[in-house]
Formats: sequence, structure tokens, C-alpha cells
Amino acid sequence: MKPANASSVDTVTITSSRYGPHYGAQGNILAGKAPFEFTGSTVYENSPHTPTATNPGAPCYSCHMATYSGTGVNSVGGHTWRMVDTNDVENIAGCKKCHSTATNFDINGRQTEIEGLLTTLGDKIDLFVPGKTILVKVNGAWDGSVNASTTNKLKLSYKQTAALLNWTFIFRDRSMGVHNYKYTKALLANTIAALP
Repeated sequence: MKPANASSVDTVTITSSRYGPHYGAQGNILAGKAPFEFTGSTVYENSPHTPTATNPGAPCYSCHMATYSGTGVNSVGGHTWRMVDTNDVENIAGCKKCHSTATNFDINGRQTEIEGLLTTLGDKIDLFVPGKTILVKVNGAWDGSVNASTTNKLKLSYKQTAALLNWTFIFRDRSMGVHNYKYTKALLANTIAALP
């Protein structure tokens, strides 16, 4: 459900812990198609990974199927599509085609920046309803679910719902900006700025 008007005084009642965009949000984030784009000072644009009419972008397989020479030989790359081996070593072989000095996925600190923005937005979301935690944490880390059920209904304004949808969208992409850094940053920055 996409709120049609974030300034509406209407409310949305959430009755599922799985509320939000599909768990596989990677295609949408790569295309720059979020649940709700708040107007803000950060321009919505896509990163070079996004294919356009004049730019083929970076096909998913160029990174996810990149030949890997690391500690977990057949645990990443190829047809596994996994990017981290069994020893938590990142397969950056595909990244190095364009980012020759990369040593991990956090190129130029962009993943750290996106994680910080996601945390800021999550903290704001948890203040929507006094005395109620909205985003579920397990062992101190968000698990992507919402503190809502049919017996524990969560009522939010359209603006709050739009912010929650954007948070879950970025969280469920799981790349922390790698798939589309510019768009991810704009979505988070403008959503944060739109909230009190």
C-alpha cells in the first residue's frame, strides 16, 4: 500500500509484522522506484549501476556472478549469487572492474553513510507512537519487521506510514546503498527531513 498523500490527516492501521515492500526490493531500488518520494533538498537521481536508454548500467550478474578467489572457494559468486563467503569475506571481484582500489563494499564510506541515515530514520520512526517501539530488534539489531499484529494494531498517519515504507524498502534491499547509492541517499535524507 502506497500512501497517496503524505500530508493527509487520515491514518493507516497496520496489522502485520511483515508490513512494507516485498523482501526482495533490489530491483526497485536499482530502478529508483521507492514507495514514496518525499520532496526535499536532496535531488532524486540514480547511480551508474542503474540501466538507462543510454547506459547499460552494471548488470546484476557482473558483481553477483564474478569469479571469486577467496577462502570459501565455491561459496560465493558464480551461480550462488552470494557476495559474502562462509568466512565473512566479501567478493569484491566485480566491484574492482570499476572501483580498482576497493577493499570491501564500503567504497568511499558510502555503506557507512547509508547505514547511519537508516539508523537516524529508524530512530525517528520509533518515536511515532509514545511508549511503543515500532521497529522490532533482535539482539540489538533491527530484523526488518514491524511491531504490529491483528491483536496489536499500529495506527500511523499517512506521512508516518510513508516513512515506514521507505525505511523497510531500504532495509530489505540489504545492500546499504551499493545497488543505487544516489537514490538511496536521497530517499533517506528527504524522508528524515520531512519528519519532526
